[in-house]
Amino acid sequence: MLHIADRWSIAHRPVVAWTLAMLALVVLGIAVSFGPLAAAIAGKQDDVRRSALLLQVARQHVADSQALTRATSPPRSDDPRIAIERVLARHRLHPTTGGSPAAEGRFGVVIADAPFDGIVRAIGALARDEALHVVEARFTALVDPGRVRAELVFAR
Repeated sequence: MLHIADRWSIAHRPVVAWTLAMLALVVLGIAVSFGPLAAAIAGKQDDVRRSALLLQVARQHVADSQALTRATSPPRSDDPRIAIERVLARHRLHPTTGGSPAAEGRFGVVIADAPFDGIVRAIGALARDEALHVVEARFTALVDPGRVRAELVFAR
């Protein structure tokens, strides 16, 4: 005859087998999920390093821009209209009469026909040399490629 301990172990063998099988599946699932997880963590660490480098470059650009802002020279001319005409003439741009009148420190200019890139260079020169910045601009394309009509309003 079988002892009571033997009967108990025979009766519960399927339960023990199922428990061990489930435990093995859980361990296998955890082991399988850690492989892609480790790769994902490594990928994210690379992303963090790349983002840190981009942030460092962006901070350097901001510092350079601030240094350039502090280094801008004071305007050469007290009269903005004269400064605008001088810089436009230097870039071979001819403003027409009828620009918007000076109001609240703003000065309007209309250039009837000029190359777009020439206007951009003149705007940059006015900002750099005379501390006159564009506060309003309207460009209208003309028939000739690259040529525009520009209505510009400057302010200090």
